[in-house]
Amino acid sequence: MKVNNTVLVLGGVVVGAALGVLFAPKKGSETRKEIADGTRDLANSVKDNVDQVMNEVSNKFNSLKEEGKELIAKGKEKINTASRIANDAKKEAKEELV
Repeated sequence: MKVNNTVLVLGGVVVGAALGVLFAPKKGSETRKEIADGTRDLANSVKDNVDQVMNEVSNKFNSLKEEGKELIAKGKEKINTASRIANDAKKEAKEELV
């Protein structure tokens, strides 16, 4: 949500600046240059925000992946422990029957 708001604010600033430039008494070439510069700045800002979001998503994914690996390892350990306990109980039961 924070990134979306930032992009909207930056977009509004660029649009406002572009409108101001369009209505300012300047030569067409100057106006086009200012619009191009503003568009380039907005594109760079959006790219930076997208890169930041992608890094955050990547970090979160890696964190969740590691947590998943840990949970699987703990689950396997518990299954192995339960299996050993069951085998021990089975041996004891056989020994008592003999």
